[in-house]
Amino acid sequence: MNYRSFITMVVLCLFMIASAYAEEGKASDFITASGTDLMCNGKVFRYVGTNCYYLMVYAASPDTRKHVYEIFDDAQKMGVKVIRTWAFNEGKRQWNPLQSEPGSYREDTFTGLDRIIAKAKEKDMYLILTLANSLNDYGGAKQYVDWSPTAHKKTHDEFFTDVNTRKYFKDHIKTILNRKNTITGIIYKDDPTIMAWQLINEPQVESDASGETLYRWVKEMSEYIKSIDKNHLVMIGEEGFYTKKNKFDWKYNGSRGQDFLRDHSLPDVDIASFHLWPGSNQYNLSPAQVADWIKMHADDAKKLNKPLILDEFGEYRGYNGDTIERDRLYSLVYDSLDAHDAAGSNFWVLLHDDYTKYDDGYGVYYPADGATIGIIEAAIKNTHQ
Repeated sequence: MNYRSFITMVVLCLFMIASAYAEEGKASDFITASGTDLMCNGKVFRYVGTNCYYLMVYAASPDTRKHVYEIFDDAQKMGVKVIRTWAFNEGKRQWNPLQSEPGSYREDTFTGLDRIIAKAKEKDMYLILTLANSLNDYGGAKQYVDWSPTAHKKTHDEFFTDVNTRKYFKDHIKTILNRKNTITGIIYKDDPTIMAWQLINEPQVESDASGETLYRWVKEMSEYIKSIDKNHLVMIGEEGFYTKKNKFDWKYNGSRGQDFLRDHSLPDVDIASFHLWPGSNQYNLSPAQVADWIKMHADDAKKLNKPLILDEFGEYRGYNGDTIERDRLYSLVYDSLDAHDAAGSNFWVLLHDDYTKYDDGYGVYYPADGATIGIIEAAIKNTHQ
């Protein structure tokens, strides 16, 4: 072997070793679960995050893309590390639909999703990507039911039982997980920028108070995700309701078809997550009841030995636009989550500055909502201690 060939071989070997270390490092970047903790690169990962559901559809259009970048800039200034957002938009009538018909995807919208994943990567943030909606917004479960020729009753709950709706949703999962990002070149299932896949936003099956229907659906879909993607964590997206805890209270008697403890006991569900809307007409929770709601789910997450995330909570502004009640709730929530060693939370909802005419009253604006922002930033600093 001559000298030049020897040097070439050495360089090639060094390149292969470096590539192997790079792949190992890549794998270690994924957020993982260890007992009740989230982990990142061998260290406990706790976070204070936000929701911004419209990022994909806004990123799909040049006229609104600037608002997406504003959200990421504001989140970065605040210290937010995790954003929960939609990875779905079904139906031809939707603005910038992702899936206009079963299996038919609009590339412009998919590129919008590519853009937000790439932007999160650039900002050193993580995403929770929700794959469907139980509500009608952005198409939702009802659109799947309307598509299906075998869902004869055309009721919401058929989404969880009909053979075609389940097939359509599995096909959607497969398409999303195997998508190659047109900006980063990384296949979604290989991208550690995605912290977790969330099955569906706020699933309810009111026709089955036993919770069995939703349990079977969660089992089927979580197993399916793991059959394709072993890297990412899986969440459900439930509000956190129960069966058989209190027959006189709708949150605990199975009337919503959820069983928080049983559903999150499934082995392919990695994170226990729940929602909190104390000011809504349905919840109508006092501060003491808010603290109890958090403690109940924290205790159950510890029984399950899984990390706990409050992935939606919020409160209206006052009629005069003040944030007094909202700020009280945020302080209570962050203190309670910290006291129970919760892994993370996502407030609802960080909005861009021009969104005020569409705001439902829950919007948080940076830096205009100074008092609320101060509470969030203090909670973020507390996670770093």
